[in-house]
Amino acid sequence: MVTAAISASGGARAPWVSRLGISAAIGLLLALLGLCVFPTPSVRLEGSQFQLREGSGKTVGAALEVAAASANGQVVAVSGVPELPAYRYRSVRFRATGLESSIQPAVFWIAGSAPRDAHARPLSAAEIQAGEAVLSSDDRWRGDIISFGVVTQGRLASPLRLEMVELLPAPLAWDETLALLVRNWTHLDSWSGGSVNFYVGALRSERRLTPVVMMAAWASLTLVVFALGQAVSRGRLTTRDWAPAAAATLLAGMFLLDLRWQADAAFRATRTLGSAEDVPDSSARRALEGFRALITEPRARVLVVTDDAGSYATQRARYHILPLRASYGMTRLPMPTESQPGDYLLLLSYKGPIRFDAANGLLITPERSLPVDLLARSPDAGALFRIRPEK
Repeated sequence: MVTAAISASGGARAPWVSRLGISAAIGLLLALLGLCVFPTPSVRLEGSQFQLREGSGKTVGAALEVAAASANGQVVAVSGVPELPAYRYRSVRFRATGLESSIQPAVFWIAGSAPRDAHARPLSAAEIQAGEAVLSSDDRWRGDIISFGVVTQGRLASPLRLEMVELLPAPLAWDETLALLVRNWTHLDSWSGGSVNFYVGALRSERRLTPVVMMAAWASLTLVVFALGQAVSRGRLTTRDWAPAAAATLLAGMFLLDLRWQADAAFRATRTLGSAEDVPDSSARRALEGFRALITEPRARVLVVTDDAGSYATQRARYHILPLRASYGMTRLPMPTESQPGDYLLLLSYKGPIRFDAANGLLITPERSLPVDLLARSPDAGALFRIRPEK
């Protein structure tokens, strides 16, 4: 059918350029068809991969066994997932014992766009019995899912055993697949601190379909279709037929990728220089250099806490405190495993929930506190602290 379409365009008498153009169009259609047919893998989470945030229990083999709810009557078990695009997954299948309507079981999820918001989806008696629930009908099931969990409310009549949770994919229609390709191709990255020569250039949740991969797939299919058409129409395939088509396809792909690279570089530059908070500021630089002068240990570690760990301003701040070792930045207080007494903490123009209790020498959030000594503070650059041992 494919070779017949090329032959119908004029066979051997038609210029190879026109046959290559038809092959390119057919190659694009084949790539689209392949993505429609290629299945999205399901995501299976064993019970042992879940962490208990509320309730008491333990991991037994591949399952999570919960003996009792917490003091507030809740059981909360959650597991991280690798940024799954919600539109690709339709439902959840689970295998658990001890789930009853009396404890109001629900599944919940957290999207990367709102990491502090958990969306609970109650499970009906029929869904508990079937061990499956449809998620795509919920308007909140959208974005890139970064955590998935199970929650119950009430005293457990019997131990709860969670063996498995599996997110099941939904097949994409051709128009959804085409829209995905367009979104991935037109997606432009913000400034990341790395060279523009090393970038993914795709949606975070669709990094298998980078522009380079899409272009390579299209070019390969185009040349395969062209070769088949030439072989059928002429009865043979020679280097004279193949070499110009291969060179033209390769150059066209590289040209299109380069246009996209230029657009991405321009977008990064425009966004960086157009943001008032990201423009390098001399007073902030002087304040940061003053902070650096207070740190006398050559091997000291500086933990940078900021609203946007990947922003240009944050990376410039790290540059200004060189040659000290600075973290790439975090948006919360460091966990006990991430810091130690003697480390320095740079609270860089932070507007989040962290507050400083000067009377007790504590950095406080709703979840935890961190004992620190305030070393310096500047309205232009934030504040520098040194972490003290826990009492």
